[in-house]
Amino acid sequence: MHPTLDVTLRTADALDRPGRDLALDLSAVMFIVSCGLNALLVLRHRIGLDGGILELGHLPDPALRLLDLTGTRDLFTLTGPAPTPRDGVLAGAGDPVRSLRSDPLRVPGGRVQAPQVMVRAEAGGVRVVVCSGEFDLDTTGLLVDACDVRPVPAGLLVVDVRQVAFGDSSFLNALIRLRNTRHLVLRGPLPSQLHRMLEMTGSLPLFEVRDSTEQAG
Repeated sequence: MHPTLDVTLRTADALDRPGRDLALDLSAVMFIVSCGLNALLVLRHRIGLDGGILELGHLPDPALRLLDLTGTRDLFTLTGPAPTPRDGVLAGAGDPVRSLRSDPLRVPGGRVQAPQVMVRAEAGGVRVVVCSGEFDLDTTGLLVDACDVRPVPAGLLVVDVRQVAFGDSSFLNALIRLRNTRHLVLRGPLPSQLHRMLEMTGSLPLFEVRDSTEQAG
């Protein structure tokens, strides 16, 4: 486990406050990399399962850019005023710094959406797996198990991702493994966060994506 994630989870466990909101003041954080974002996502998930909300206060602009790039901004509740740049930090020579926060007071984020997977069979040996909610390392197995249920049809596997609120790298890895072992189609349109992750990782061209109005098969 990465040290950043380990410290975050041990801190969360020490709080022992199920069903309560948790506010993190991140005003002293200079930047956040992917492992830090992953730690926040895991923490949000743990708190959300107990009905609480994770609030991130005073995020610096580089961290907000990371949330935007990964499509995860809407998952978090953002609080506090936008940071004030000092000594030209975060800006080029003579360039003004523009805050990426749309609301300087409080921007509510979405609550944790429990993952659900439903399977149905269609004509011509087509298996449709409908995914909804949020998928991470702990829950992506639901998708894998649904696709591996026997008997595996010889025809098409359609994974309907239209209602996926969030999918992390483990969800993407599962889709890639499925794509490499059978004829796979993603039923879209793709949610913005998932589409952005596929674009950022260069994996979008690997998948056949069909709009829900198109006929599968």
